[in-house]
Amino acid sequence: MHLLILAPAFAYMGNPGYHGTDRPPPAYREDMAPAHPVNRSWQWLARLQSDGCGVEDLERAREVVTAYHQLTPPEDVEIIEVTRGDAIAEVGEVFLGFDLSYGFGNSLISGGVTHDAVEARRYYEELPAQDATRTLSPLVRLMGAYLEPHLNSNRLIDNYDVARLWLECARAVQTLKPGFYEYGDYEVVGVWSVSAE
Repeated sequence: MHLLILAPAFAYMGNPGYHGTDRPPPAYREDMAPAHPVNRSWQWLARLQSDGCGVEDLERAREVVTAYHQLTPPEDVEIIEVTRGDAIAEVGEVFLGFDLSYGFGNSLISGGVTHDAVEARRYYEELPAQDATRTLSPLVRLMGAYLEPHLNSNRLIDNYDVARLWLECARAVQTLKPGFYEYGDYEVVGVWSVSAE
């Protein structure tokens, strides 16, 4: 079981309602003492995340969410379970969709999948003609146009086969132009909502 405690869905980089893995965790509260339950919860969570781990203790995850919800005004944070591929969640009750994630964090789709054609063309035309980024621009725009209708209300992909195909295309682009996408080994992950109670 791999749980993440994250801020709610928000308009990330022009992708309103994105509900995947690439969202910030709850924040440390500078206006409160280090011993305050919220900051102790944050310290516990930060230690896990600095080790590259998710939360495996569901009850402790719920305690963190409760601590943030009890602030005045309450801070909205939520628990999601992330599964590899099309695996079924252990504790997640509601399937939100598939994300294309690196390390259960960064996402290929968090910033949206379509790009303004005029702006993209202007940017890519400024690159040298032999630059692979310029050459790949039409393909990347086509990939975005293909995926956009497959995104659900959570701005995630409903269909596993579509998610796999898009990831294979992104990997092909990455092969032709290393570093085209930040980070590297993305994978299809399921994102599930977990009750805070």
